[in-house]
Amino acid sequence: MSNLRKNFPFLKKIDLIQNSVKVVKSQYDVIFTTEKEFDYLYINPMLDQKNLDDIRHQLRHIQQKSRTLTIDSKEQRNFLNLNDLFTTGNEILSTFEIKTLSNQPNLSDTVKQIAKTVNEDDGELAELIEERFRETHLAIPETNIALFHAVHSSISSPLFKIYELSQEIEGMAMDHQMIKINRVLLLLAPPEVPEYVSYLLGKLSSSIIENKLYTRIYDSGNYEIVSELLREIIIEAVKQYGD
Repeated sequence: MSNLRKNFPFLKKIDLIQNSVKVVKSQYDVIFTTEKEFDYLYINPMLDQKNLDDIRHQLRHIQQKSRTLTIDSKEQRNFLNLNDLFTTGNEILSTFEIKTLSNQPNLSDTVKQIAKTVNEDDGELAELIEERFRETHLAIPETNIALFHAVHSSISSPLFKIYELSQEIEGMAMDHQMIKINRVLLLLAPPEVPEYVSYLLGKLSSSIIENKLYTRIYDSGNYEIVSELLREIIIEAVKQYGD
């Protein structure tokens, strides 16, 4: 074993296995043996130069094969994630709408009305949305818009909608000042989503909160312009994901 470590220092871990132990081949990249009759990589107890050269050649072949499999697996996984991310983005885009809501002029009733447009019977969803809004204060300063967002088991897939309120409501903005709200952006998702979906939802929420140009577009209430913005955000997310 010491000769192996000396001559092949890139071997990260070496286990010594007794003949009486059943070997699980899949646990190892390579298995050495001092017995020629076994179908493993033969190592001479004296480890002469010819044997060393042969082992180096075999290990190089194993490394190349392993590296190819790893790269192919990673590329395939990334491709699948990108494809699923794009599909999720298109689903959000296809269900996006701007709706006029004949609401009551207070936060709680308005949240309940909005929640009912998504899930008729789920008062729990409304409670969660209101609780999250009161905690995060995601009304946008110097605008009349607010972001309502939540994660709930009644939501089967991510969705994004905009509601034009018939009556203004009051809410605390991110700068802790009260503002009048006449437009609500709703972003909902199921409790457990893949990492690439979380990435996309993060891109959408940050576009609302952190980009003043995008905020003005959302505040315009123009369906065509907002749809085009969402399309650009989704495409950009696909391009950047995994970089």
